[in-house]
Amino acid sequence: MKALGAMALVGASVIAGLVAGFALGVLKNPTDQPTRTAAPEPDTFFVAKEKEVWEALKSKNKAADSQLLAEDFVGLYDTGFAVRSDHVKQMDDSYAIRSYTIQDSRVVRLDPKTALLLYKATCEASGDWEDFCSRPMYVSSLWVDRNGHWVNVFSQDTPAAKNP
Repeated sequence: MKALGAMALVGASVIAGLVAGFALGVLKNPTDQPTRTAAPEPDTFFVAKEKEVWEALKSKNKAADSQLLAEDFVGLYDTGFAVRSDHVKQMDDSYAIRSYTIQDSRVVRLDPKTALLLYKATCEASGDWEDFCSRPMYVSSLWVDRNGHWVNVFSQDTPAAKNP
Protein backbone atom coordinates (compact mmCIF):
# COMPACT_ATOMS: atom_id res chain seq x y z
CA MET A 1 0.00 0.00 0.00
CA LYS A 2 2.81 2.38 0.89
CA ALA A 3 4.45 1.68 -2.45
CA LEU A 4 1.21 2.40 -4.28
CA GLY A 5 0.79 5.66 -2.37
CA ALA A 6 4.40 6.61 -3.11
CA MET A 7 3.94 5.88 -6.84
CA ALA A 8 0.77 7.97 -6.89
CA LEU A 9 2.65 10.82 -5.25
CA VAL A 10 5.52 10.51 -7.74
CA GLY A 11 3.06 10.31 -10.66
CA ALA A 12 1.18 13.38 -9.46
CA SER A 13 4.49 15.21 -9.06
CA VAL A 14 5.56 14.29 -12.60
CA ILE A 15 2.22 15.40 -14.03
CA ALA A 16 2.37 18.65 -12.03
CA GLY A 17 5.92 19.20 -13.29
CA LEU A 18 4.91 18.64 -16.89
CA VAL A 19 1.96 21.02 -16.58
CA ALA A 20 4.18 23.64 -14.94
CA GLY A 21 6.81 23.10 -17.61
CA PHE A 22 4.31 23.69 -20.40
CA ALA A 23 2.87 26.69 -18.60
CA LEU A 24 6.30 28.22 -18.19
CA GLY A 25 7.38 27.32 -21.69
CA VAL A 26 10.22 25.13 -20.41
CA LEU A 27 9.22 22.20 -22.57
CA LYS A 28 8.93 23.39 -26.15
CA ASN A 29 8.39 21.45 -29.29
CA PRO A 30 11.06 22.56 -31.81
CA THR A 31 8.36 22.77 -34.50
CA ASP A 32 6.41 25.29 -32.40
CA GLN A 33 8.78 28.14 -33.22
CA PRO A 34 7.13 31.44 -34.11
CA THR A 35 6.39 31.80 -37.80
CA ARG A 36 8.83 34.17 -39.38
CA THR A 37 7.66 36.29 -42.24
CA ALA A 38 9.92 37.85 -44.80
CA ALA A 39 10.98 41.40 -44.14
CA PRO A 40 8.43 43.80 -45.58
CA GLU A 41 9.20 45.35 -48.91
CA PRO A 42 10.68 48.86 -48.66
CA ASP A 43 8.42 51.78 -49.53
CA THR A 44 10.47 52.41 -52.69
CA PHE A 45 9.40 48.96 -53.92
CA PHE A 46 5.77 50.08 -54.21
CA VAL A 47 6.70 53.32 -55.97
CA ALA A 48 8.69 51.22 -58.44
CA LYS A 49 5.67 48.90 -58.95
CA GLU A 50 3.47 51.94 -59.58
CA LYS A 51 5.99 53.25 -62.11
CA GLU A 52 5.70 49.92 -63.90
CA VAL A 53 1.97 50.60 -64.31
CA TRP A 54 2.67 54.09 -65.62
CA GLU A 55 5.31 52.74 -68.02
CA ALA A 56 2.85 50.14 -69.30
CA LEU A 57 0.33 52.92 -69.95
CA LYS A 58 2.98 55.12 -71.55
CA SER A 59 4.23 52.38 -73.89
CA LYS A 60 0.73 50.89 -74.34
CA ASN A 61 2.00 47.51 -73.17
CA LYS A 62 -1.21 45.62 -72.47
CA ALA A 63 0.54 42.42 -71.37
CA ALA A 64 2.59 44.25 -68.73
CA ASP A 65 -0.48 46.12 -67.50
CA SER A 66 -2.44 42.86 -67.17
CA GLN A 67 0.35 41.22 -65.18
CA LEU A 68 0.53 44.15 -62.74
CA LEU A 69 -3.21 44.18 -62.04
CA ALA A 70 -5.03 41.46 -60.14
CA GLU A 71 -7.76 39.54 -61.96
CA ASP A 72 -10.23 41.05 -59.48
CA PHE A 73 -8.79 44.58 -59.84
CA VAL A 74 -11.19 47.48 -59.27
CA GLY A 75 -10.47 51.06 -60.24
CA LEU A 76 -12.45 54.06 -59.07
CA TYR A 77 -12.17 57.04 -61.38
CA ASP A 78 -14.14 60.13 -62.32
CA THR A 79 -15.93 57.94 -64.89
CA GLY A 80 -16.96 55.37 -62.27
CA PHE A 81 -15.82 51.85 -61.51
CA ALA A 82 -13.49 49.90 -63.80
CA VAL A 83 -12.16 46.36 -63.87
CA ARG A 84 -8.83 45.07 -65.17
CA SER A 85 -10.05 44.71 -68.76
CA ASP A 86 -11.24 48.36 -68.70
CA HIS A 87 -7.82 49.49 -67.47
CA VAL A 88 -6.10 47.58 -70.27
CA LYS A 89 -8.63 48.69 -72.89
CA GLN A 90 -7.89 52.37 -72.26
CA MET A 91 -4.63 51.80 -74.16
CA ASP A 92 -6.77 51.71 -77.31
CA ASP A 93 -7.34 55.45 -76.78
CA SER A 94 -5.50 57.82 -79.04
CA TYR A 95 -2.95 59.33 -76.66
CA ALA A 96 0.72 59.79 -75.98
CA ILE A 97 2.09 60.25 -72.46
CA ARG A 98 5.23 62.36 -72.69
CA SER A 99 6.07 62.33 -68.99
CA TYR A 100 4.74 61.60 -65.52
CA THR A 101 5.87 62.14 -61.95
CA ILE A 102 5.09 60.43 -58.67
CA GLN A 103 5.51 62.82 -55.74
CA ASP A 104 4.93 62.87 -51.99
CA SER A 105 4.50 59.11 -51.81
CA ARG A 106 3.43 57.42 -48.59
CA VAL A 107 2.96 53.76 -47.85
CA VAL A 108 0.47 52.50 -45.28
CA ARG A 109 1.19 48.90 -44.29
CA LEU A 110 -2.01 46.98 -43.62
CA ASP A 111 -0.13 43.72 -43.02
CA PRO A 112 3.07 42.11 -44.38
CA LYS A 113 1.34 41.18 -47.64
CA THR A 114 -0.76 44.32 -48.17
CA ALA A 115 0.34 47.91 -48.72
CA LEU A 116 -1.54 51.05 -49.68
CA LEU A 117 0.51 53.47 -51.77
CA LEU A 118 -0.67 57.09 -51.73
CA TYR A 119 0.87 59.78 -53.93
CA LYS A 120 0.42 62.87 -56.04
CA ALA A 121 0.81 62.33 -59.78
CA THR A 122 1.32 64.70 -62.64
CA CYS A 123 1.56 63.85 -66.31
CA GLU A 124 1.89 65.48 -69.69
CA ALA A 125 0.01 63.89 -72.55
CA SER A 126 -1.57 64.60 -75.89
CA GLY A 127 -4.68 63.29 -77.58
CA ASP A 128 -7.41 61.67 -75.52
CA TRP A 129 -5.37 62.00 -72.32
CA GLU A 130 -4.52 65.70 -72.59
CA ASP A 131 -7.44 66.75 -70.39
CA PHE A 132 -6.78 63.91 -67.92
CA CYS A 133 -3.21 65.13 -67.48
CA SER A 134 -4.16 68.81 -67.34
CA ARG A 135 -3.98 68.91 -63.53
CA PRO A 136 -2.41 66.87 -60.76
CA MET A 137 -4.24 63.95 -59.22
CA TYR A 138 -4.03 62.14 -55.91
CA VAL A 139 -3.77 58.40 -56.32
CA SER A 140 -4.24 55.47 -53.97
CA SER A 141 -3.10 52.02 -55.06
CA LEU A 142 -3.59 48.88 -53.00
CA TRP A 143 -0.87 46.29 -53.58
CA VAL A 144 -1.21 42.69 -52.37
CA ASP A 145 1.29 39.85 -52.39
CA ARG A 146 -0.47 36.86 -53.91
CA ASN A 147 1.71 33.76 -53.95
CA GLY A 148 4.91 35.80 -54.08
CA HIS A 149 3.67 38.12 -56.86
CA TRP A 150 2.70 41.68 -55.98
CA VAL A 151 -0.42 42.84 -57.83
CA ASN A 152 -2.54 45.96 -57.73
CA VAL A 153 -6.06 45.12 -56.56
CA PHE A 154 -7.48 48.63 -56.23
CA SER A 155 -6.68 52.11 -57.51
CA GLN A 156 -8.42 55.44 -57.17
CA ASP A 157 -7.54 58.69 -58.91
CA THR A 158 -8.81 61.94 -57.44
CA PRO A 159 -8.19 65.06 -59.54
CA ALA A 160 -6.68 67.94 -57.57
CA ALA A 161 -8.70 71.10 -57.16
CA LYS A 162 -8.16 73.57 -59.99
CA ASN A 163 -6.80 76.16 -57.56
CA PRO A 164 -5.24 74.19 -54.70
